[in-house]
Amino acid sequence: MAGMMKDSIDDMSNHGVDVSNLEVVGLHVVGTEGHLYAMKLEARGVYVLRSIADIHTPKSHFNFGVLPSTVNVLLNVQKQLRKTIAYILENLAAGDQGQDLTRVLKA
Repeated sequence: MAGMMKDSIDDMSNHGVDVSNLEVVGLHVVGTEGHLYAMKLEARGVYVLRSIADIHTPKSHFNFGVLPSTVNVLLNVQKQLRKTIAYILENLAAGDQGQDLTRVLKA
């Protein structure tokens, strides 16, 4: 998961997006549980992965109580994703290359 998220940041940087203020989100699903992660490029070559939330789907009709918190988390992530997509599109439209922080400088 972390490798794919890092590759996403690198790919956006290669396409001219300023990734210094960008955060990507990943979802890892196992059975009825999902784990949301965010990754941000904090400094040149330093990628930071953090856990956002754990979500659950009902295992049976007795577990429908987990749905409100799951929907709330997903709506918040949707809001964050909309901001991220708007930021990427603005960068691409403006042609703002920013500073490439995805590569470590060799001394």
